[in-house]
Amino acid sequence: MRTSRARVALVAGLAAAAALAARLHRRHARAGARPRPSPPHPSSRPRPRRRSRPASPRSRATRPPAPAPSAPGARRPPRRPAGHSRRRSRRPRPPGRQAAPAQPPSRDTLVVLAAEGVPSLDPEAFGTAAQLEVLANVLEPLVRIAPTRAPGQRVGGATRIVPALCRSVEVLETGVRCRLGDARSSAGNEITSADVEWTLRYVLAANGPGKLVLGLAGVDIDRPLTVEDAKTFTINARSSTSVLAPAMALLAFSPLDSVEAVAHATEADPFAREWLASHSAGFGPYRVDELDPGRQVTLSVNPGYRGSSAFPPPSIPRIVHRAVPEARTRAGLLDSGQAQLVRAAEPDLVRALARSTEVIVERLPYNAQIALFLDTTSPPFDEPAVRRAIACAVDKGAFVRAVSYGQYRVANGITSPEKLPAQAEEGAEPCPRRDLERARRLLARAGGWRGTVPLVYAEPDSGPNAAAGARVLAADLAEAGITVEPTAAPEPERLFVDALRGELPLVLLAWGANVPDAGYALSAWFGGASPLNVSRFASPAADAALAEALRLPLDDPARNDLLRRVQRTVVASAAVVPRATLANQVVVHRTLCGVRPDPVDVVRWQLLSYCRSAQPARAGPDRR
Repeated sequence: MRTSRARVALVAGLAAAAALAARLHRRHARAGARPRPSPPHPSSRPRPRRRSRPASPRSRATRPPAPAPSAPGARRPPRRPAGHSRRRSRRPRPPGRQAAPAQPPSRDTLVVLAAEGVPSLDPEAFGTAAQLEVLANVLEPLVRIAPTRAPGQRVGGATRIVPALCRSVEVLETGVRCRLGDARSSAGNEITSADVEWTLRYVLAANGPGKLVLGLAGVDIDRPLTVEDAKTFTINARSSTSVLAPAMALLAFSPLDSVEAVAHATEADPFAREWLASHSAGFGPYRVDELDPGRQVTLSVNPGYRGSSAFPPPSIPRIVHRAVPEARTRAGLLDSGQAQLVRAAEPDLVRALARSTEVIVERLPYNAQIALFLDTTSPPFDEPAVRRAIACAVDKGAFVRAVSYGQYRVANGITSPEKLPAQAEEGAEPCPRRDLERARRLLARAGGWRGTVPLVYAEPDSGPNAAAGARVLAADLAEAGITVEPTAAPEPERLFVDALRGELPLVLLAWGANVPDAGYALSAWFGGASPLNVSRFASPAADAALAEALRLPLDDPARNDLLRRVQRTVVASAAVVPRATLANQVVVHRTLCGVRPDPVDVVRWQLLSYCRSAQPARAGPDRR
């Protein structure tokens, strides 16, 4: 576009060209909040002055006359800043960077990018992380967790539960009592206890991820709800548990508009799942206007959403959520301002934007990590000395560099000290740092290593750049005499299911919990009776300490002491070998404000707005 304009200007004459140059300069000055002059080129150093030679008759004839200063539009082009060379800077452009759009994006629209699309809007037809991101902004949970903070801490634990659809919450001995407010769905129907009851029946009938979450939260599956009246109900727990109330902030506890859904139900489809796959029936801040499965979702504000002082109605009326698989393409769209937000940005995307002056990378704390899971019931991993030898033989720093280019943090425990410092326990590993000699001694004590074991991985369930990470682990283990073969799962989408079935004795997994509480995460992943206990870890002492902790209130210091004891037992057994603590890296264009850490690890679009003035691109601890 600039080339064509310049061609027209040359035809029109020098005056128009000068005016165009001035306009381009002003536009460039507005586009960059902070000009970044290139370093002086050697050719720009002061040189001895030379005597000017008179121009030849030929050059005088071809050079157009300069316009008079008083001529309309004949402004002198701006002078170069001091230190600038006449030669073009050789600084490379960020990978994937594209030219800026001719027109700035509308401030009425927010463009959100993701590596994968949204295949369905049915909450129980789980497909992708992008689907959860959209549904988290379409559905409203029963409660929210306020981001409490301590010195040096960006997000606190699940100690402060605030109203959402439940305007009041009372934690009982075996359940949580809720009094609903007057929220309205995108169809205009006011929420009632019947919506909650219908949604729980739908979740249990679907027998999918929601039912699993209800079980992990301690809900009594046989008698999940007791309705008192149209606005009051109690969610029943199997026993006394402190994880139910914070778990009510999850998607499985977000009611659907049963009136609207039942209107589209059939005898063959009593819960209207076919209709729910392409329509939203939530009480949240946004509603879905159009779904192109796997490619794009267009949303607008729910007119019936009232929110609260902490979570007000949205200020950006329109959202476009778009799938762009290639990291370089996403980087170009962000850098040019054609898109404004990417949540859970992978290291390749952050790396591609390392030189950009147009984006900000927010590194939000996240209670999730990449770890080796060893099946403690399958030889040779049923021998504790073998598991500890593996823990001592691997170099965590090399693994972090391989999978994240150093963007992630080395994991020294199974709870994030950045997000849950009061509950995190570090230092219980068999070897605090790599110790090949001890690994060999432990292996000899167990009778040595025989054969080759496949180390199975798949993206995204094993984290980013999983193949490179698996190769690093295999090379480290080989130095200790442990032979494993990095093996890509033939059906990547089945990696987690196969691990749960005990078919993968050695597997690389990314795992975590969106409830900001170590009690919930530990009971889900390492509880003796939990369906998510991939390593089949069993310890009566740990189970007893965990059960006692879950009976205590969330803010009881004794509860955290018990949870740290459980972590020491799990890590010392080497049933799981932590490698890297993940970060929820959110990339935003510098014109967008309002991104803040959320305890359940989502970006609340209703809190975002376009800045009054563009933020300067940051190069601090959150910028990698």
